[in-house]
Amino acid sequence: REVSSLRHDDGELATSVVHHELGMAYLIASDGLPQDFALADKHFRLASRGMDGVQMKLDADRSQLSGEALQVFERFYPSTPASP
Repeated sequence: REVSSLRHDDGELATSVVHHELGMAYLIASDGLPQDFALADKHFRLASRGMDGVQMKLDADRSQLSGEALQVFERFYPSTPASP
């Protein structure tokens, strides 16, 4: 019996989130992992595959909205990321 939800991860979003979390853990040496910038880079590169699909979906959704609906959407998914 299969219990993994990754089998149906067609857009690779779940896999990308895992790679992103690993990348962060390697950057800040958390979760028992050493600080390793090369491994962080590798995991962020792998994470970006699924994240591209997310951005395309957000852009497609954004193009259907206007007015107040767009304002609500933009509060959570700004078209230009906030500066740090």
